[in-house]
Amino acid sequence: MATVDLSIFSNPSNHSFQTYDTKATAEQPWVGTKFSVYDSDVEVRSSDGFIFQLHRVVLGVTTGAFPGSELDTGAEVVQLTEPANVLGIIFAFLYPKEHPDLHGEIFQVLSAVAEAAAKYEVFSAVHVCNERLVKFLPEYAPEILAHAVKHDYPRLIRATLPHFARAPFIPVLARLPPSYVVPWARYHEAWRSVFKETVLYIKELPRTAPISSSCHSSMTHRPHHSICPTCVAGLYELIGRIQEIETLPALHEALQSPARYPYTALTCCRHSQRQGSRTICPFVEDVIKLCQDKIKKIPPFATFLGIKV
Repeated sequence: MATVDLSIFSNPSNHSFQTYDTKATAEQPWVGTKFSVYDSDVEVRSSDGFIFQLHRVVLGVTTGAFPGSELDTGAEVVQLTEPANVLGIIFAFLYPKEHPDLHGEIFQVLSAVAEAAAKYEVFSAVHVCNERLVKFLPEYAPEILAHAVKHDYPRLIRATLPHFARAPFIPVLARLPPSYVVPWARYHEAWRSVFKETVLYIKELPRTAPISSSCHSSMTHRPHHSICPTCVAGLYELIGRIQEIETLPALHEALQSPARYPYTALTCCRHSQRQGSRTICPFVEDVIKLCQDKIKKIPPFATFLGIKV
């Protein structure tokens, strides 16, 4: 028989003086099944005082961590550390009826259920939780990555990591399992190369003659027109600003909606020629388009793991 780790259950005697929120409510998870309160043989108390009347045979066959008939509680109530709203969802996955789909649950509740599902090895709940957690990306990416790494959920790790593409390298690396270190380093370098290659593009743009102070004297513009020192300075400032963006949504928004970002404040020789409203330098538009094209060519993170997508 597999050894059951009872340390995940609290000692009932340690809670003899604990006060509970008597307003805590939940539905007994066996409602709507052939099980009932009359054949319940184990009681579990939530951290806020609600008592679930459960069945050892169900616990024994539908979870990996809850002991079944070998659990001797000595007629005591088993104390758990999760509140009733979390345990009610977890226990609903144990009985033979339609399981919760967790749609509409806020992240705080879902993350607590996901942690409890992993802790008590309720695998049917683990799968649903992981599918729902993905819907909360990228807003809760740090919390989801920590959960995925802690419990070694490869699919959830792969879904979460790309949202850290613009995050500082070392803090993310420190949280990863060893098998992800090299793929993550290569993925991160692919993103770095976007800006390295863009800087090289700027360096290789033909320069205007020394006697010329402007590269926009005519109304026409082509990407490989000669560029003046004023506009070159604006391009380097542009790359510096973009590289400082640490989230993918913010980066995509900056590149796709440049009019909403202060690109008109970048130096451009046209600004000294014209009065009134400032416009985006045509060379800035070229560089933004170049960055967009290079980012589209970065393979998915799964490719760096050797997974076909």
